[in-house]
Amino acid sequence: MNRKLFLLVYGLLMVCGCSAGLPSFLKRPPALSEESFRRQALAHEKKSELQQALLAWRAAACLDPADAQIPGIIQSLERDIAAAAQSHFSSALDYYQAADFVQARREILTVLRLLPGHPKALHFLKVRLNGMDQQVYKVQRGDSFVKIAADRYKDASKAYAVAYFNDLDPNKPLPVDTVLLLPVLKPEHLCTRKDMDGWVERAQKALEQKQYKEVLALCDKIRLESPGHPKLRALTDEGRLGLGRQLLEQKENLAALEEFKQVTPGVAGRDQAIREARKFIQRQAVQEKIRAAQARYDSGAYSGAIVICEEILAQEPSHAKAKALLHASHYHQGKQLLDRGEEASAIEKLRDLGKDYQDTAQLLVLAHARLNARAEECYRQGVKYFLNEELELAIESWKKALALSPDHPKARQDMDNATRLLDKWRGLDQ
Repeated sequence: MNRKLFLLVYGLLMVCGCSAGLPSFLKRPPALSEESFRRQALAHEKKSELQQALLAWRAAACLDPADAQIPGIIQSLERDIAAAAQSHFSSALDYYQAADFVQARREILTVLRLLPGHPKALHFLKVRLNGMDQQVYKVQRGDSFVKIAADRYKDASKAYAVAYFNDLDPNKPLPVDTVLLLPVLKPEHLCTRKDMDGWVERAQKALEQKQYKEVLALCDKIRLESPGHPKLRALTDEGRLGLGRQLLEQKENLAALEEFKQVTPGVAGRDQAIREARKFIQRQAVQEKIRAAQARYDSGAYSGAIVICEEILAQEPSHAKAKALLHASHYHQGKQLLDRGEEASAIEKLRDLGKDYQDTAQLLVLAHARLNARAEECYRQGVKYFLNEELELAIESWKKALALSPDHPKARQDMDNATRLLDKWRGLDQ
């Protein structure tokens, strides 16, 4: 059974339920066919089990893709399911407005049984039918957010809370017959207008004194009581900008960046502050890399120091400390190689430094002198082999001499002569 068909069958079983145990066709290898699923689909349709019928038709389509009728049946059934779901959702709204929450919940659950992902039904179940800490109110002629808040909470400043909990714009008029959800607030949450004004005044004073954490704490209290308060957003944004700048001064760059990001987009200074924080973060990262490179340099791990410095210079080509550390690492690594007798590798490391760097010129002269001496030794050994008529060994020795000193005055010429002579000897042997 292919994967798609398996998932369809599994979904059909889950929708149908399994309280009576596994169906008999799962207890032994089933004889699946398009016709068997067609019969199941028709049976479900007769019982108005539309979702189960849809799954059965989809399984039938997988088993017989050539059947041209099934896709049309599926589309028709999907339309029927959508229409049924909408009908039940409308009924749920009617029951809800009539304050019959039990029936409203049943209708919403029916919608979700038909269309498990129905967004409006999910929202309705989660928000409007979730618990008993809310009341329903239908807007009357002459109502406004302010009037409703004053009547319900004895505090007109709660107008913004009413708008917030119903996801409405507090600056727009309320249409008559709109159904509102009014949260039931505990007495300790029913602060007076005087309390709210006091919090705002304290937040403004804390802002002037650059006590930004206090500003944000007061904004949290204001938001809890009046989420749409007209001064809340500006106070919060200024508090976050100020706190972020303080964090930058304390070198808490990541924390500062998080504060700046929470400022409302478009607020003056936000984008500049974010760029500044990111620059500090990058600078801090470079400083940490420099410290790591310095630690490796101090311990004699020059290769590691070189790798880190090259990474820094790839981002900041003019970074003076990285350049200096890179040159020093190359210099000391070159000296190490020279001490180990690896003159060619030492020359490669020291050559890029420039002859003016410390005693690099003398080290390069020494390295080349050693290479030339070893090349001359190999050359003379080759001459001995040649005189003993051991041409192959002579050629190998001269190759080594050229590898050490490519410009050796005699090695290449003698090697070419020996090679030609060896070829002639081999020709005579044949």
